[in-house]
Amino acid sequence: MSFDLRRSKIMKALLSGLAFVTFTLVFTVKVFSEDITEDYFKLELEDSLELELEGSLELPEEQQNEKNPQNGTLGSIDKKISIWDLVESSLTLGNFNSNLAGIRSSENTLTLNLSTSTDIPAVGFIDISGNIGIWDENKKLNNELMLFTIQNSFSNIHWKVGKFRKSWGDVDGALALDIINPTETILSKKLPGMELSSRWLTEVTFFKGKSTSEFFTNFSTDTIHAGTAASKSSGFEFGLKSSYDLDKGQISFYLASIYPRTGVINIATGLSHSNRYKLAGFSIQKDLRNFLLNFDLAQKIDLNRSTLNELKACSRIDGAASLEYAPNPYDKWFFKLESSIWEDSLEPYYIPNSLALVRDKNQSLHYNLAYSKNTTDEKFNGTLSLGGNGNGNSIYLSGESTYSVSDSTKLKANFLFLNTQANDSNYFLGNSNWINFGVTRYF
Repeated sequence: MSFDLRRSKIMKALLSGLAFVTFTLVFTVKVFSEDITEDYFKLELEDSLELELEGSLELPEEQQNEKNPQNGTLGSIDKKISIWDLVESSLTLGNFNSNLAGIRSSENTLTLNLSTSTDIPAVGFIDISGNIGIWDENKKLNNELMLFTIQNSFSNIHWKVGKFRKSWGDVDGALALDIINPTETILSKKLPGMELSSRWLTEVTFFKGKSTSEFFTNFSTDTIHAGTAASKSSGFEFGLKSSYDLDKGQISFYLASIYPRTGVINIATGLSHSNRYKLAGFSIQKDLRNFLLNFDLAQKIDLNRSTLNELKACSRIDGAASLEYAPNPYDKWFFKLESSIWEDSLEPYYIPNSLALVRDKNQSLHYNLAYSKNTTDEKFNGTLSLGGNGNGNSIYLSGESTYSVSDSTKLKANFLFLNTQANDSNYFLGNSNWINFGVTRYF
């Protein structure tokens, strides 16, 4: 029995090593060779979704006429085109180096992205994007469907269904209202310009004059639990948004019934919980010459908090404001403030960190100041960002940049320096830093 198990492990190691070597050689040659073979490619995506790319695809008659106009008296039209004329792809080689609370690591990854867009009559416009990545740590193929949408319009109604990213609120990334997308931590190993994870959603938008109404719902919840989950979240999420155009601005109102992106630990049991909560809010966007002012405000009801003995449902007010200043097309300053205030907080609540329990503050304030620079030839762009919380328990400095060697090759890099104190809920990160390098070839 032990011999069979050992033999199975050896075979798996050999196969994974062979897959890694084969994958690296094939796609490295594909990127840097002028003679690219386009005979066959098959991509297996997550959730058992298979996308088979055939050698040719027949277009609707209108697109055929545009792509192959009649030539002379023959009026001949080539109704078939290569699938590679419709597929956009890129290959990214990345190197990730981190020191998280004294634990050092270095990893390499090779990521192939394939994407395509097409208009299918009587169905709608379809967008598909998928990643195949292989890490040198486990030498396994990691497939992820990044985008899969079908959308269409009729009259003053637009609908969209599939796997995509959706942002609420006007303050970019602020958790007051921008709460729909999967949770992304500050330590995520992402190079600049890489696609972010998405969710399975459906949305319908109604247009009427200066007003826009929008409804969304999801197919499944995706709460992240730091510990053992007490139970799986059931039910679906939904939200309503109504916007009205102002003079050089817009005002929007929000209603939602939703689950938190991260679970809450019950101190007494150590289990992570996720409960449905309700949201009501509004946002304002105003354009003032070279300035853009954004403001979000939300009331959240029935959010979980933990005392030493039990979880309690509480209410919280979240607010966020940002100011963007662009003196010219190549420079931009960005300043953001986020704040939260718990209501009826008459007893102490706690959050666990790596050392002990941390008193959950009834009020919090977070800030971010960033500067972005693009060159006039658009070959280089970079961003430098400074942020932290108002009590000084946490502070970070981060940056990212991209340099275009040519239209088809880009060099990328980003870094982070993070410092947290023992009385901060994120202290398990300690004094951490990472720096990433990468190169992307588009073909």
